[in-house]
Amino acid sequence: MKAKHFLKRALGLIMAAFTLAAAGGCMRRANAEDLMRGVSAERAEGTAPTAAVSQSMTAFAVKLLQNTVRQGNALLSPLCTASALAMTANGARGETLAQTEQALGLTADELNGFFAYTLARLDAGRELALANSLWIKSNGGFEPSADFLQANARFYRADAYSAPFDDTTADEINRWVKKSTRGTVPEIIDEIDPDAVLYLVSALAFDAAWETRYTRDDLWDGEFTTEAGEKREVKFMSSDENAYLDDGQATGFMKPYKGGRYAFAAMLPNEGVSLEEYMSGLDGAALYSLLSNPAQTKVTVNIPEFTAEFGADLSPALQSMGLTQAFDDDAADFSGMGASENGNIYIKQVVHRTFIEVNEHGTKAGAATIFLMPTNTAAINPCVTLDRPFLYMLVDLETGIPFFIGTMADPA
Repeated sequence: MKAKHFLKRALGLIMAAFTLAAAGGCMRRANAEDLMRGVSAERAEGTAPTAAVSQSMTAFAVKLLQNTVRQGNALLSPLCTASALAMTANGARGETLAQTEQALGLTADELNGFFAYTLARLDAGRELALANSLWIKSNGGFEPSADFLQANARFYRADAYSAPFDDTTADEINRWVKKSTRGTVPEIIDEIDPDAVLYLVSALAFDAAWETRYTRDDLWDGEFTTEAGEKREVKFMSSDENAYLDDGQATGFMKPYKGGRYAFAAMLPNEGVSLEEYMSGLDGAALYSLLSNPAQTKVTVNIPEFTAEFGADLSPALQSMGLTQAFDDDAADFSGMGASENGNIYIKQVVHRTFIEVNEHGTKAGAATIFLMPTNTAAINPCVTLDRPFLYMLVDLETGIPFFIGTMADPA
């Protein structure tokens, strides 16, 4: 994948692709065949997440970031990763399923209900859009289970295609991505991994304007100081918000996007607390509680305009979170996905790449993951100026779940 090329053009896209591998098989050239023809899969309405479900999803976001990186600039889409991982859960069995559920903090049934509900909610708005598909290698010795296809179609609205996994398949996937992302990303992959027998793809687009637009008087030039003491010239955006955050180690705020369904949130560690120290002590349950119950206090906010790109292999992070068997080519149990003639199916690698742009107009964000498988009583308003390293998130205000989470250590 041409990561830099993709990130430059992704803007509103999150792309997740699980590449699961097994032994080889012959390939033939043909167009992708729609495997969902004749498979009945009524869309599930899903279940509105309880506080426990939302807390688990937030905890997954925090753990994923903590196990990936705590220093420098980082940006992950836990919702993107969780969506694709949850779909594999519908084909996992035994200890592989147990570890997947443990890593996500939810059962497969809870995950199915959550994502079905999320997709139904997204029908009512255009800021966030999610699409899913499975691409199975034809003549690759793998016969997908109708139950597996049906479950992912019902709960994740996933299309399923059989394809030869040659250059034509890369073109087919790129066309699907272009259509699913409304033309935002015309190309996502260059070639098919030779070991792959299944690609599981999730595309999530986010593009939203601020609820209250900035004026020219709200913009000013200032300095951002890195933890190394280096100064960066940046443009700040100033506003007064009404959601103040304080967990004792950091102060922050939530700034809503137009429509009031989503918000940008940030936490600035207190003086003397490094971003790494703050991240090390971050707790998912505490963060969920904070995001779900911000103090309704007027707070002056200064946000730097920034653009960030990030890439990492999430395999070590997921294995550190307890998902080890899925990566074991002998022990992995994805037998619920179907029958394989040429070896055991397992997750080969997880590659995650992201992009975000925050400016005076709003926020556009993109990511790519490949599994290769109170009331105002103060006389003076608090002020949070993000002029040194901070944690930031894009948050669903109904559920309190961050669907993007990252650290900004250097905007240069």
